[in-house]
Amino acid sequence: MQRDESRTDLGTIRIHKNVIASIASLAAADIQGVKRVGSRFAGTILDFIGNKASSGIRVEINKNEEVKVEIPLIIKYGFNIPDI
Repeated sequence: MQRDESRTDLGTIRIHKNVIASIASLAAADIQGVKRVGSRFAGTILDFIGNKASSGIRVEINKNEEVKVEIPLIIKYGFNIPDI
């Protein structure tokens, strides 16, 4: 399990990468023109093994606490990809 961990005056804050992936998935699904989040192949394999949360979303947190999120999207027919 990989987590982002920050220390504050109130204690330690830990955010798991799956939480970031779930929030990114929900946000991407709300965008008009997005048909589906994740690739069909990755989603099928992850559903089979029981990991539905990430849907192929990759989250990386580097040593500088910068977060990189890769979200594979399937766009609806007729929408302009750069606009989405």
